[in-house]
Amino acid sequence: MNTTDKLLRGVLGKAQPVLDRLGIVSAPVRDVFQARRALTFGRPAEEVERFLADASHARSIFATPAIPEPGPASAESATITWRLEGRGRAEARLRPVPLHDGETEVLLLVRLDELPAGTQSRYAGNAGVVASRALHRAKSLLETGEAPTLARNPAARPDPDPFGD
Repeated sequence: MNTTDKLLRGVLGKAQPVLDRLGIVSAPVRDVFQARRALTFGRPAEEVERFLADASHARSIFATPAIPEPGPASAESATITWRLEGRGRAEARLRPVPLHDGETEVLLLVRLDELPAGTQSRYAGNAGVVASRALHRAKSLLETGEAPTLARNPAARPDPDPFGD
């Protein structure tokens, strides 16, 4: 994403409260609520697919109620879709890394398109944060058995999201 794209997304994110009040939803503003991120997992594709499709892991990965819906698999990749309750959808595409046996690339697309009216400005640009955090939580849970947290850190802030409202 170049500087112009970042500037445009920032301006549109700030303008969203006014557009919400006027009932105007334009295509460029909708793009603020979609993000694509990729990360390589140090596990075989089959193991990553089983892990991501397991409903017991979805809440830990997305930090919100999420319902996995396994998608169609092909010879090259598998697809897993989640419904993020009250927020939107997430879709992961998995494929083995060609030159590294036992590693899998996960491409995650997050769409925050089911946000309640009047809350869009609060979530403008957050799809990328949701996607990035979900990928890193999933990788950590799969490879180490625990998700990173500040819950028991004495230096942790009382607000779970220090940059939130």
